[in-house]
Amino acid sequence: MRITYLTTLCLYLLASTGFAQPDLKYAPIVYDSRYPGILALWGDIDERTTLNFERAMEEFGTPSLVMLNSDGGLVTSALLMARRVRSIGADTFIPKDAGCYSACAFVFFAGVVRDAQGELGVHQISSDSGDLESGQVSVSDIIDTLSDFDVPNDLLVAMFRTPKDEMYILSRDEKVEYSMVAGAVATPEAKPSPEALAFHFVDNFFRAWSKPNATALPETLRMYNESVSFYGQTYTLGQVAEDKAEFAARWPKRRYRLIGDTVAVSCNLTYCFVRGNYDYTSSSGIVGDASAGTAFIEVTLLRRGDSFLIVREHGRVVTRR
Repeated sequence: MRITYLTTLCLYLLASTGFAQPDLKYAPIVYDSRYPGILALWGDIDERTTLNFERAMEEFGTPSLVMLNSDGGLVTSALLMARRVRSIGADTFIPKDAGCYSACAFVFFAGVVRDAQGELGVHQISSDSGDLESGQVSVSDIIDTLSDFDVPNDLLVAMFRTPKDEMYILSRDEKVEYSMVAGAVATPEAKPSPEALAFHFVDNFFRAWSKPNATALPETLRMYNESVSFYGQTYTLGQVAEDKAEFAARWPKRRYRLIGDTVAVSCNLTYCFVRGNYDYTSSSGIVGDASAGTAFIEVTLLRRGDSFLIVREHGRVVTRR
């Protein structure tokens, strides 16, 4: 789980103090040497933004997190950057007191884990040329891209219904409903319950497993105990690793999403028990070679403070599409 309460707090501090040592050579892509693994889109998206994002990655490394504060800009550049953000398996974050509007939202939606603590705003696009045909092409490009990012249909409807000279700002409840908030900073007065933490742990497990193999395998394996009851058999962590590596090699492109309203969670002092359904799509990358449907999972989590380790995993396919 990359976006933890501590990480979020650190990012709040970063957002409030600004980039004290920014490298602006690839503006609007900004890098601060104090925060390796983070790139920021800080400004309008123009025709050179995607190229500058690539240049920044070449010099500073592939980010695990992309911070956003932008009024938007060119649709095509934003879509290209969004697809690149998803391909590297990065998370996206809008800091408190910052905002991500219009085309910037496409980049935010690309995050494997998305956390909008600041404002997130969407509206209709405007065609650069002003003609209907190019506008329709842009809309089809947006729908094609955002469908790959599991953007809810209700949010797409709100976006396309909002005139281009207005802005639809998502409420806090909408961001939670649409999985646009990864978690708030915990305080002694409002500490999340063990059940809430367990739910987010499993949700992040599926988000991690949806990333490219080089990232997905190490991230998910860190979530398992040394010994696991794995679909009816007792596995060592090494055996779980072999099983998951074999599956990942067969299906390198995966998208898994926990269906929140189907999930039941209960905890005692030692364990949390999570049961529910998830949607999945797995593909080999060859046209026509894919598997999709809904499955049921039940996991037992060994409590470790505010985190967990998976000690039992079992499930079955419910429906295939």
